[in-house]
This record gives sequence, structure tokens and C-alpha cells, in this order.
Amino acid sequence: MESGLALFRGECDAVMVPGCGDLMVGPSSLPAAGSPSLTKLVAHELGHYILGHDGVITQAVSQAEWTRGQQQRELDANAQAVEILVRAGDLTESEAVKIVADSLRRSADAQARNNLPLTPGHLPASAELADLLSRYPNAGVTLR
Repeated sequence: MESGLALFRGECDAVMVPGCGDLMVGPSSLPAAGSPSLTKLVAHELGHYILGHDGVITQAVSQAEWTRGQQQRELDANAQAVEILVRAGDLTESEAVKIVADSLRRSADAQARNNLPLTPGHLPASAELADLLSRYPNAGVTLR
């Protein structure tokens, strides 16, 4: 089977399928082709793939430990998305951080405005944004 992009119905926005290299995107969250949101989404999910996030957090012996481990994976995938955009997208680090940060900022605004529930395994988008900016303090991107 070839790797590819597929639409699915589920509670997640997007997921990199462990072991097969497929990226699955929920139809309600599929941004317009070529948009910064799609660029961030694909780079973030590829980050999970590159980092070996296969869905199993072996050291987790409770739901709370799994949640903390998954939240850390999401933070790491955001940072890996920046690295992917720099290397494969021919962007400066500042440009790449801005793409990821803008997407997280839009999510944070939507969460606050619409009182949206968190995606399972994620921190609030505002916390993910703060973590990203702490990893790239020289990018010239701010919380607002």
C-alpha cells in the first residue's frame, strides 16, 4: 500500500498513522490547499512520524501519565514542525516559527471564543504556543 493523505471521520483533527506513513485528516479540519494552516498541520504530523510517536507510551501506567506523555509529544511535534519547515520548506527559523505560532494562536482564540473542548492529549493551544515560543526565543514572535 502506498502512503498518502486520506480523509476520515473521527474525534481527531489529523493523525499520522503509525507504521504506514499515512496522514489522515478529518474533513472538518482540512484547510485549503497551500494555506499556512495546512502547512502547519502536515509539518506537525510529520513531526510525530520523525520523532517516532507510534501511539504507545510504554512508561505510562495510568491515564494521567499517558496524558502527560501525550501532551509532551504534542509540544515536541510543534517544535519538530518548525525544523521541518526550515529544512523542507526553505523558510527561515523565524518564518517557520511564525507559521506554527499563528496556527496555535488561531486555535487558542477559537478555544477561548467558543469554549471548545481540548483535543485529547493536547494542552490548551495557548499553553502549546507559550511552549513553542520558549523553545525559539530569538525568532521574534510573541504571544500576541
